[in-house]
Amino acid sequence: MITETTTEDTTTDADRPPWTWGTAVRLELRGVCWTIGATLPVATLVNTVLTQHPDYILVMFDWLPFIVVVAIPFVVIGAAAILPLTYLLGHVLERVRPWPVHIVAQSILGGTLAAVPLAFGPDVFPAEIFGSAPFAVGAAAALARYGQLRRATRTPADPLPDATT
Repeated sequence: MITETTTEDTTTDADRPPWTWGTAVRLELRGVCWTIGATLPVATLVNTVLTQHPDYILVMFDWLPFIVVVAIPFVVIGAAAILPLTYLLGHVLERVRPWPVHIVAQSILGGTLAAVPLAFGPDVFPAEIFGSAPFAVGAAAALARYGQLRRATRTPADPLPDATT
């Protein structure tokens, strides 16, 4: 017998916690961690491979930790600046049931707002350095929102049996 497994959200509106500022802040903190820890380094390396001379790739491995450290204040400031919009988007999507809508919406919001500095021109924010930021932030927003949704639908583990009985 073949059983079908689904990842469909089976929670009801009563099971979902309300969208609050605390929820938005936790989502932003998860996004910052994903950006700094995973998506920014990967996107920077991919950007280097696609846009630079192959000799620069080896140099990039040496500079990558420095780039990530320098990016930390920009990522934190960007997360603080986007917090009101994250709250509003979460509040608007509070009654939307499908997970992909939430994930894609957060990804588009983060990636679009991370691309705003590129509009100031290559003299201020060169695309060779900052060109990967929208992809990194968009991916981090999607990963953070997915993790947040997945965690919200987990059922608590059964309590351990009492050892005295």
